[in-house]
Amino acid sequence: MAVAVAVVLILRAGDSTQPPTDIRPSGPAQQGIWLGRAEVRRLPMTGPAWENVWAEASGPLPPPHVSDPVSLHDTSTLAVALVAVRTGDLDYRRKAAEAIESAIGTEHAPSTAGSRHLPICRNTTSYVIAADLIDLHDYDAERDSDFRTWIEALRDNSYASEEPARQIHEERSNNHGTMCGAARAAIARYLGDSTELARTAQVLKGWMGDRQSYRFDGYPSGSDTYMPDPSRPRPVNPPGATKDGHNVDGLQPAEHARCGTFRWPPCYTVYPWGGLAGAVVAAEILRRAGYADVFKWRRRALLRAYTRLYELSTLEPVWWREATRGDDSWQPWLANYIYGTDFPAITPTNPGRNMGWTDWTHGAGMAAGRRLSAR
Repeated sequence: MAVAVAVVLILRAGDSTQPPTDIRPSGPAQQGIWLGRAEVRRLPMTGPAWENVWAEASGPLPPPHVSDPVSLHDTSTLAVALVAVRTGDLDYRRKAAEAIESAIGTEHAPSTAGSRHLPICRNTTSYVIAADLIDLHDYDAERDSDFRTWIEALRDNSYASEEPARQIHEERSNNHGTMCGAARAAIARYLGDSTELARTAQVLKGWMGDRQSYRFDGYPSGSDTYMPDPSRPRPVNPPGATKDGHNVDGLQPAEHARCGTFRWPPCYTVYPWGGLAGAVVAAEILRRAGYADVFKWRRRALLRAYTRLYELSTLEPVWWREATRGDDSWQPWLANYIYGTDFPAITPTNPGRNMGWTDWTHGAGMAAGRRLSAR
């Protein structure tokens, strides 16, 4: 059975399992999967963004529940780790380590998502980043060893007879796949697995629309109606794409079809934000790992996707509401930081399904980073 699965994946990719040369890192890796500790230590300890992180880290954490699709224990643990690094307070470092350890095994608890891989992928990334921030290996090598074994299993094992996360990443063109891609990138970076990270980059580039890098062939019903050319499907529509005279450049067909077949404006769903949540986190992890041009791939596919959602909001304001009222309010801060844009954003933000606190970590107080032109 394992051999059969591998063959399917190779055929789906239209390539070998080895990444092509143009997917290799183009520069040196930065310290930190998400942020380096020196960067965190330069962040301000005043203002609503900091107060939001500090309040979350200082209070009691919600119960750990990796199989719960709406669990916030992972992003709360990330808040504790951020405060631990910024303040140097050993009590917060201990609290973060204990929170990380408490999550191990909770992936076997009951799931209400209708699937087990989606909450596992959503709820893994922030734990990995938290462990990296507090240097879990230096703090407790035995606990770190257990953590490494656990996250490798979360990536590679089947749960409740479902495909492993890495396979979901390579098969699903929607938010299930991108969330697993973010977790896969974080885990690969934490484990120092450069081959796995390169494969993650290859698949992400294909999700952005580069069919020479990777092809997604399976799409939910109705997705083709949002594609300019259904014979050459892409998870993110290519630059300049139109449908029935309407600009569909940057739309995510698998997510927009959740509400039915093509109409204009599209019927509102929150799912495009979920697809971007996984993809933008994976891209930032890859950027810091040396894939310096990731945010430029496919003519800035992620920027085009955000731009299209914002332009839809000029027709129906609900399209940007998730970014200013919902649990994706962390996304505009990251997009603005990377691209130098000024998409509407709020502070303090709400933690999301797989990430949070970016108004503090990537807002105005963030040390100067590598930004790309929005043009």
